Amino acid sequence: MRLRLIYFLPLLFLSCFQTRVTQLEAPLVQSLNDKDLNASLSAFMDSSRFIGLGLGLIKEGEIEFADGFGFADVKEQISYSAKHVQPIGSVSKLFIGLAVAKSIEQGYFNLDTEINSILPFEINHPSFPDQPITIFHLVTHTSGIIDGENYWANNYFIKDTSASDDGTQYLLENFNAIEGEPESIADFMRYYFKPDEKWYAKENFNSDAPGAAYEYSNIGSCLAAYLVEIKSGMSFEEYCQKHFFDVLKMDATYWQVAKAGFPKSTLYKNKETAIPEFKLATFPDGGLHTNVNDLLLFMQEMMLVYNEESNLFNTSTSRLMMDKKFEVPPENLSKETNSGIFWDWMKNGRVGHNGADPGLFTMLSMNPETNSGYIMLFNKDMLSEEDWKKDYKQFLKLEKYLIELGY
Repeated sequence: MRLRLIYFLPLLFLSCFQTRVTQLEAPLVQSLNDKDLNASLSAFMDSSRFIGLGLGLIKEGEIEFADGFGFADVKEQISYSAKHVQPIGSVSKLFIGLAVAKSIEQGYFNLDTEINSILPFEINHPSFPDQPITIFHLVTHTSGIIDGENYWANNYFIKDTSASDDGTQYLLENFNAIEGEPESIADFMRYYFKPDEKWYAKENFNSDAPGAAYEYSNIGSCLAAYLVEIKSGMSFEEYCQKHFFDVLKMDATYWQVAKAGFPKSTLYKNKETAIPEFKLATFPDGGLHTNVNDLLLFMQEMMLVYNEESNLFNTSTSRLMMDKKFEVPPENLSKETNSGIFWDWMKNGRVGHNGADPGLFTMLSMNPETNSGYIMLFNKDMLSEEDWKKDYKQFLKLEKYLIELGY
């Protein structure tokens, strides 16, 4: 999950997907029919502090439900729908996973390839300069590369920093929002990792050797996307559009430049505070914009990938992307979890990812053995202590309900 820890976050939840289950105070509904599902979710939204929710459900490989609840725009009283587009935070990393897997299939590299054999400059862990960092390390968050202060201080961009509204001030005070357009991925990587450049610091790395320990890394994830750019000769946007979005008919999905014809959801700190649109310099790690309808097409394809029936990959690549990578978890990785190529596996057999950023919280979770799963897109963040304690508890209730319904 792509997120700066601004206030108070007591769990390692933000570093990996999880499907923790808490006891429902009372069952929401027992029936599976749409009428009861809609009524139940409408009541849930009315009683929660959430603003809008896009929900998609798949059972046995078939899309069963795609709709929205609450508001995409509070001021204009526009209801949230399955068509509304919003950023999805670190669920975006699943698309870096697609790109890495496709690049392996195309022969650009493999998981054991040392990144310095591809990069135009070298990246070495300052405490372990003789231990190479590989693509495997990047896609499993074990590279020793971490999100230092220079990552957070130079990543968020908005059109106007002079605005006095509360949402703009929230981004300025907590995310150091910068006015204008982000630099390229290539420039950001060079500034951050090259020792003689302006954002380089030993604190961009942790104290563990490459491969020794798990520490969730947004910048390490973006570095994997940069390697795809170098080897393919295409921008990451172009690569994803050609190989994934076009093939899967994800017509509403984009990275930095919005597509016409699809409504956008407003993001919120709370019901009174709308957050202005922002861009990320390291957009592959958290800046994908999409909607429920498109993500359902993606989830259906990922179920085919798991079952080695993919339209995107050959059989060996499908296995490579989804298979668990650790027989023994590295230090700091929970024994309840495992990793594919950016896919997070849970002990209960579910696989997926979550995402968070200013104004959003998202979840994509599937049970590949039953070809079932759910997508939840919220347009409100959980980044304060109060939001975390109250909203995440409510989210867990909804999640448990959906799992009990077989999704």
